[in-house]
Amino acid sequence: MIIPSGAKILDLQGKTVMPGMIDLHNHFKNPQGVWTQQSYKYLADLAYGVTTARDPASTYDAFGYAEMLGTGQMLGPRLFGVGYAVGENFLIINSSDDA
Repeated sequence: MIIPSGAKILDLQGKTVMPGMIDLHNHFKNPQGVWTQQSYKYLADLAYGVTTARDPASTYDAFGYAEMLGTGQMLGPRLFGVGYAVGENFLIINSSDDA
């Protein structure tokens, strides 16, 4: 293997290197319509090694948070939101018109 000139070389002998973890079911429950500049929930995820997260029952605000995280305006894992959940007590779809 050829190491590029100027590459930073780390001596990790005796250490363990772990890739970032992905949390596929994380309910962040950020308040709707309130845009915080930083969420402690995202910082806690990073502290525990979560670098990518999916919120399966997020509000549409999650898309905005994902943009803020992706552009570096907020610290946290890369976020994937899905909008409102479908089902009882969430978004109810009774017909094709509802869908």
